[in-house]
Amino acid sequence: LACHVAGARRRVLLFACAAVAVERFLPALVPATLAASQSAHLPALQVLEFIGPLGFAWFVLLSNASFFLLLTRPAARTAAAAAACLALLAANETWGRRRFADVEAAAAARPALAAALLQAPRGDAAAYAALAGRAQERRLVVLPESAFDATLDVSSRRGDVARALGLPAGRAFLINGTGVGDDGLARNVSVLAPGGPRVGAAGAVVEKRVLAPFGEYLPGESFLPWLRTIVPRAGRLAPGRGRRLLDLADGTRLGVLICYEEMMPQAASALERLGAQVLVGQCDDTWFSGTSAPRQHLRLSSMRAIETRRTLLHACGRLSAMVLPSGRIAALSEQDGILNVDAPLP
Repeated sequence: LACHVAGARRRVLLFACAAVAVERFLPALVPATLAASQSAHLPALQVLEFIGPLGFAWFVLLSNASFFLLLTRPAARTAAAAAACLALLAANETWGRRRFADVEAAAAARPALAAALLQAPRGDAAAYAALAGRAQERRLVVLPESAFDATLDVSSRRGDVARALGLPAGRAFLINGTGVGDDGLARNVSVLAPGGPRVGAAGAVVEKRVLAPFGEYLPGESFLPWLRTIVPRAGRLAPGRGRRLLDLADGTRLGVLICYEEMMPQAASALERLGAQVLVGQCDDTWFSGTSAPRQHLRLSSMRAIETRRTLLHACGRLSAMVLPSGRIAALSEQDGILNVDAPLP
């Protein structure tokens, strides 16, 4: 439509570039990408590992604009452009099917991380403790975001966070919640407890860097303090201070994405560059029980597995899943309980 209004075929390229720029900078509130709209057809998305979601969006928009001009203004040039886009689509489909099969075969042949994703009502400490006791012989036990209502002590003087929450000993837990550190500021944090030999018995901590507007902080409050009277329930969390990985006792490196970050390509790519072997997304989708939001969240997040070629463990309270490096959802549960998975390592 924009191309038709512009009235010039030469602006097709400009339109595609402008639309991609909007997708890059505008969706800070809802980070949904055009690539996620194709998540039901994974062969088309295998190219994400090379061009990312923005490159894929540029190609889709350029193709759609070319086909639109061909229908509205038939000419040799528009026909040639549409034919070129059609040839690229066919080539991507052929290569994507082959690449999907190769990634699936490679994942099946790799060693795996035995993990358990727990799912219970938010704040039910007794239920989570009972589930944790049943998660036997799992190298990692993942709890969703804010599974406990307690504030976590993440200061340098902290002890065993898992024991403080009543969780059984003898396994590694990835626990999320609001944590207060040495500086006295509250942050959304994930704690590996008790952790491995590289991080010490007290465990290691990662902090959420990209906060959800109006949920975890109030945009513009520092300049306009009266905004708090309009949105009194907005959070007061501080942003995280840098990215880091969490190491299990056997050396497996975890890249943790907390809630909102799981939908952001830049966050997952940064963890992959640091050396993450498995991506773990901890979210709280209990607010959206009975809606399609938990599945939509999973669909948006599953792109991170293709982009980084890392397995994604998705623990979100109302839905737990494992996404393979090909983007295929290999395991999924929407019931309270334990989802045992074996996550292929690179």
